[in-house]
Amino acid sequence: MAIYLRTGEARATNKDSRRTAVLERLVNVAEEMLVDRPVSEIALADILEKAQVARATFYKLFNDLLHFYQYLADRLSEILLHAQLDGYEDIDPEDWRAMVIHMADRGAEFYKTHPVALRLWLAIDRPPSIRAADDVNVQIFLDRFHGRFQDRAWWARLPDPAKGGVDVMTASFRIYDAVLALGFQTAGPHVPQAWFDEAKRASLAYLGSWLE
Repeated sequence: MAIYLRTGEARATNKDSRRTAVLERLVNVAEEMLVDRPVSEIALADILEKAQVARATFYKLFNDLLHFYQYLADRLSEILLHAQLDGYEDIDPEDWRAMVIHMADRGAEFYKTHPVALRLWLAIDRPPSIRAADDVNVQIFLDRFHGRFQDRAWWARLPDPAKGGVDVMTASFRIYDAVLALGFQTAGPHVPQAWFDEAKRASLAYLGSWLE
């Protein structure tokens, strides 16, 4: 059955399609550049030229280059969240170790296909605004994680941050990131598998000190 759009609806649809196409070109070019170059070495003009996007068009979407990087970081965070939580239903809910291994392995797969995320989230020279945006995204992830798993028996063995206790789950994720950051500093965005294994081992060891 044919579907006919009113003129205004058609214009809106075309406008959304053009906007999506522009965003995809900007994201693809930025990801390609950021794999090999620090944020501080990439000018907006470099991205616009390679993406073939006019400066005026860019400023209709973003306030500045840092605003665009925050958008990119948010987009990557959402992809990582879905990747880590996908398939957890098949794991024994009381097996915290299997749960953490699952999410760590999914995270490793994500970073290998999106190495730019390591530069945006873990590089020492990342801008403060991106660091702050990453902190917000990490908290969003942890809030969702808490909501899914806080009714497990093993969760009750952890201290309650609301009562002044250490937020062990947050600390375990930060330990994982800290080891990966060291791997990034040592090897660049294409971090070898050994560093992902070490990050997982460190996170599991810390959690095990509370749960075993």
